[in-house]
Amino acid sequence: MSACRSIAALAPGKQADLVVVKGDPSRKIEDIENVVTVFKDGLGYDSAKLIESTRAHVGIR
Repeated sequence: MSACRSIAALAPGKQADLVVVKGDPSRKIEDIENVVTVFKDGLGYDSAKLIESTRAHVGIR
């Protein structure tokens, strides 16, 4: 993985939702598809399991 690039600061007591990407999308845009983990509200989610869990629901209204 590339070095962390951020437009904001991470620090104890601050809240943040994060996406961990393998690669460097700022240099190779295709790397944005290499999501390793998503952190939302302090919990880490496996990206493959997230995608699978929405497969039957995307596009349904």
